[in-house]
Amino acid sequence: PEKSTLAPKAVVFFDFDSSVLNTEAKEELLKSLAGLSEPLVISAYTDDVGSDDYNANLREERALAVKDFLVNELKISESQIKIVQGKEMDLKDQFLARRVEVR
Repeated sequence: PEKSTLAPKAVVFFDFDSSVLNTEAKEELLKSLAGLSEPLVISAYTDDVGSDDYNANLREERALAVKDFLVNELKISESQIKIVQGKEMDLKDQFLARRVEVR
């Protein structure tokens, strides 16, 4: 199956209007992805607050924050990481929309 349709190996959440990985997010990535050497796919999501352009930039910043952490802290090769387009989520719980999934 297409990698982007598989269940995520890790999901991390971001504060409102932020692309900074907090301690909990870093711990989740370390716990879930340490030692992996297979290709990974990152998709970032935002809530529906803000303009389309703003949210597209925020999704990209969130995806890059996770990618940088994987490369710098977990020593995963950049060539093993692909970022795919996430989307704006219209969820009742806006916190759940502010996430990045790694598959």
